[in-house]
Amino acid sequence: MIKIRRIRPIKIAHGSTEIKYISHIDGLRAIAVLTIILFHLDLNKGGYIGVDVFFVISGFLITRLMLKEINTTHDFSFKHFYMRRARRILPALFFTLLFTLLFAFLLFTPEHFQSVGDVVWQAAIAISNFAFWRESDYFDVSSSIKPLLHTWSLGVEEQFYLFWPLSLILFLKISHKIKTYYFIIAMCVCSYGLIYVFQAGTVEWVNELVPYFENGKSTTFFLVPFRMYELLMGSLLLWFYNKKPKSDIVSFIGLLLIILPSIFFSSSLVHQASWNILPCIGACLLIHSGSSKYCSKFLTNIFFKKTGEWSYSLYLIHWPLIVFFMYYKDTELSLLQKAEVFAATYVLAFLMNTFIENPFRYGKNNFYLKKPTFFIAACVLGVTFFYFVGNDINDNDGWIWRVSDEQQKLAETLKNPKAYHIEHFGGAKHPFVGCIDENDQCETVDIILIGDSHIQQYTNGFYEIFVKKYHKKNIYCFLESNFSA
Repeated sequence: MIKIRRIRPIKIAHGSTEIKYISHIDGLRAIAVLTIILFHLDLNKGGYIGVDVFFVISGFLITRLMLKEINTTHDFSFKHFYMRRARRILPALFFTLLFTLLFAFLLFTPEHFQSVGDVVWQAAIAISNFAFWRESDYFDVSSSIKPLLHTWSLGVEEQFYLFWPLSLILFLKISHKIKTYYFIIAMCVCSYGLIYVFQAGTVEWVNELVPYFENGKSTTFFLVPFRMYELLMGSLLLWFYNKKPKSDIVSFIGLLLIILPSIFFSSSLVHQASWNILPCIGACLLIHSGSSKYCSKFLTNIFFKKTGEWSYSLYLIHWPLIVFFMYYKDTELSLLQKAEVFAATYVLAFLMNTFIENPFRYGKNNFYLKKPTFFIAACVLGVTFFYFVGNDINDNDGWIWRVSDEQQKLAETLKNPKAYHIEHFGGAKHPFVGCIDENDQCETVDIILIGDSHIQQYTNGFYEIFVKKYHKKNIYCFLESNFSA
């Protein structure tokens, strides 16, 4: 057993690590997951902030468990910490990955199924946030065919917990001179400050090393350094948890700081990443004062209680359900269909929580929990399975054998989308395509603008974007019967 011994007890807010169960946090979990589900059902504009709330809750609860162990035993077991995390996360996640592979196999085209295979093993080992960061913006239209897109948040959280236990222990070891929470505050400030540095994507020397940083919005959305302050805000709250009396006014303000952003924020919000600190503050206020008289009644009602208990399963299963349902219907969902998906999400989440999540998390009499080596071996086999299956799907063109010969031919054609577009959407017979210059020397044409004099209003924009930024050379504008390069 790996342990850090002789850690002295840490003085934090009285009672903050002794409380066994904080009931109103289930209500906060419920609010967080409901805002996310409603956002993905296109029923609110800013529900993505639910993930920020989850990060605050996770930072609070995990750090609380760590400090409780340290204060009780003066030790900290990394082995037990990571086993608890694995039992909490992996069983339900693996089920979701299997569910996704099955329905993607049945519904997706080879091209779309190939993209699932490419990311499924990365989701299994909590690094899918890097894959999605490299691909596109979270709010991009292509997200509607990525049933595992939501696993990015698990990647962020688990990557944070790779270094947070050791960091906290080091802070506790040297806190005889500087209080531990000063270190945490400094880390929060650095993390939040990085957002302002990278959100515009203009750090040239970084972009030269890793071009993906040019997309500042994706960088600050998907990567740990820019989300770390949210988890640390929850951790920091432990040092102030019982400093002041619980207040319904404080909890009401916290509730507003979550609900209002979920309604009025949007994917087009300028400096979106930096605004996410507001719901994080709201989550901290609700954790602190959620046990106050009236707020407690609101947060601990039976619907919120059950939703909070099932929140992890709800989060995992809701997005694949939405993606597959929309893919099958091939149209925008009606309000009734959205209600059907919402109900199906709750049914599946209940089953996952009852038969997968809780047995692995709490079933102390089960063989696979009494024998940790069995559980570890099962996890390794699971990851290995997803790795080989995912790579096989990716290497074999999305298992193209699943579809008819005609569809296979179309899929082969689509491997060269530019040629397909010319052939099927015009331009293939144009006399200037392929031999555009005056000497009849064939060149590759990047862009052709065809129209009357009104088309000229777009030429400067194309020049600024494609020539200056992306170094495209062959852009031609055809004006009526004349053309000019």
